[in-house]
Amino acid sequence: MSAQKIHPWNQARWQVLTDRPEQLPHGLLFAGPQGLGKRIFVHELANWLLCLQPTIGKQACGQCNSCRLWDAGSHPDLHVLQSEADTKKFGADPLGRHALRYQDERAGQRKRLSTIIGVDQIRHLINNMHSRAHSAPNRVIVLLPAEAMNQNAANSLLKLLEEPPEDSYLLLLSHQPSSLPATIRSRCSVTHFRIPPRDQALAWLGSQRAGKNSSNDEFVLDLAAGAPLVAQAYGGDDFLEQRQQMLADVTGLSGGTVDPVACASRWQDFGVNVALAWLQAWVIDLIRLAMCDRPPLLNNPDVETQLKDSARTFNLRRLYSFLQIVSEARAQSGTVLDDGLLLEDILIRWTRVGKT
Repeated sequence: MSAQKIHPWNQARWQVLTDRPEQLPHGLLFAGPQGLGKRIFVHELANWLLCLQPTIGKQACGQCNSCRLWDAGSHPDLHVLQSEADTKKFGADPLGRHALRYQDERAGQRKRLSTIIGVDQIRHLINNMHSRAHSAPNRVIVLLPAEAMNQNAANSLLKLLEEPPEDSYLLLLSHQPSSLPATIRSRCSVTHFRIPPRDQALAWLGSQRAGKNSSNDEFVLDLAAGAPLVAQAYGGDDFLEQRQQMLADVTGLSGGTVDPVACASRWQDFGVNVALAWLQAWVIDLIRLAMCDRPPLLNNPDVETQLKDSARTFNLRRLYSFLQIVSEARAQSGTVLDDGLLLEDILIRWTRVGKT
């Protein structure tokens, strides 16, 4: 992927950062909701910073020795830190392959993969920063996402931010920058990623569906709260059919007419993380409607009447408690031996939320 393939709503951000590379800060924080192309942006920026012969168009050349090492997933000057769970999820892309360098060799033997970036990974990184760059003009450190650090890891990272090694750049990606320690945020130059204009998002969605029906683009963009990459994932006919099934099931589970074990089996076919993300969004809508009869935003605006009817039957405190449970389950998805059992447990718990 070249810089020309950076999403159109991010091109201006790319231009600002690459126009004057000599003024680029050592610490950069890329912050914004999921589904806006932050990972691709960071991917391209890291590649460009490591390239020996970047093009006039501000792209990595793809031909030099540094770019070949990048493609092979073995660049000695690229340091990527992710949780074990995210490294498993993104293992196919260059950033994911480079993250293996900082993974515990025993990770594959565990029943549950870690969802945090730990202090040992940061200490390993700091030790590697004592030497100079090997094959590139710079050294690049990438944290994906930065909020995966625990407190001890964040404290250790401060040393690199306060005294950055020569010719090094620290790129932090964050979906929830407010959850980062203020000491981390204050030492980074922040690039904010925001929901693009609706017309631009729709035009991009249309361009991704070469020859395919795009009549659902506006609908899925609403479901995705304006995030184009999320809308793209929602755009297939399969997801819309699955969503109809989940709408029927979630009401049936609350009313006792749907068996949670059978439902978990159905939803597992949809993808456990997809199903949990949708259930999380559903519960958020119920909370919003329980607190306000006309909330300014709903994740499922097309079924507002159904949501209002359901919201009246729940205790707000129980909804908040369940939201915490399903959020934690999303973080665990992909890190446990049997995601199906995880989903089954969540749906059984959902059947009890409305009971007194």
